[in-house]
Amino acid sequence: MSFKIYLCYPEKLNIAVKDTSFSPRKREVTWEICRVMNKTNEIEFYIEGISYEERMTGLRLSVDWDLAVLLEQLPDVLRKISDNDYNFRIDFYEQGSEFFLQFSSDDSKIVDVTYNSYRGNATCSTSVDKSELSDMFKKIYKDFIFLSKTICGYLYEFDDVSISTLLSVEKLSY
Repeated sequence: MSFKIYLCYPEKLNIAVKDTSFSPRKREVTWEICRVMNKTNEIEFYIEGISYEERMTGLRLSVDWDLAVLLEQLPDVLRKISDNDYNFRIDFYEQGSEFFLQFSSDDSKIVDVTYNSYRGNATCSTSVDKSELSDMFKKIYKDFIFLSKTICGYLYEFDDVSISTLLSVEKLSY
């Protein structure tokens, strides 16, 4: 199985969450949005193609924590990809499941992806095409914008510019 990282949600969201405890401070808005998204119980976050145990095919990650952690790092990842630099690391540090993904590539069209547990007890590697990896991260960015507007629009005036500014990717166009 090849590497994949993505959000999964139904075409039509059944949103019953109206969370009024939302606090729109710039640093924490992404975390608040992910927390509200998690409460819908309709959005899932996956990484596939990494399996450190024979029976595993991937990881289901938390929307309220792991997605927020990825989104903190996404602007730098997108900038590197935009510069055709596929050598970067993404850290996931939820208590009890800390790990990182190391991406590395030379001039080829393939990116090597290595999963490493911080405890050192699990390591595995796979690879993915550069254009596929780029598309995956761009899609997460677009999905987050869509879901933010759809789920949290009643709490905060969301438009593409405000979310791009929030994620510090205003100079990138996807």
